[in-house]
Amino acid sequence: MLGRSCRLRAGRPRPPFRRRRQLQASRIGRINDAAFFANLRKSLGVDLTDGQFLEAGTRSSPARCRIAPTAAAAAKRMPLYAFSNTNPAHVAHFSVAYAGLLSHFRTVFLSSSIGFRKPDAEAMIMW
Repeated sequence: MLGRSCRLRAGRPRPPFRRRRQLQASRIGRINDAAFFANLRKSLGVDLTDGQFLEAGTRSSPARCRIAPTAAAAAKRMPLYAFSNTNPAHVAHFSVAYAGLLSHFRTVFLSSSIGFRKPDAEAMIMW
């Protein structure tokens, strides 16, 4: 139990249970982006467009940019695989924004494509 609680980051409160369920459903392809954003608008009481949600959710992460040299070096020594809990909107963004980084991975498994997310056991044993 201690390990699980240590993974929570200060300043990032866990979303209420309903939003977590909606996020998980979005990431495994059970609901589309429009349904997810509609739920967010309602649960958060905000009037943002789908485009504004997409922009906020796809901002570049400097950490992703810094791992490119490490991924390139590692790919020369061993096959690399990635598994991302993500939705189609994010895939469309990062497939272009991080094409160079992604080229080092033999396969990128996407929760929204396979219908399971980390840490679901089914996601790990199906491949």
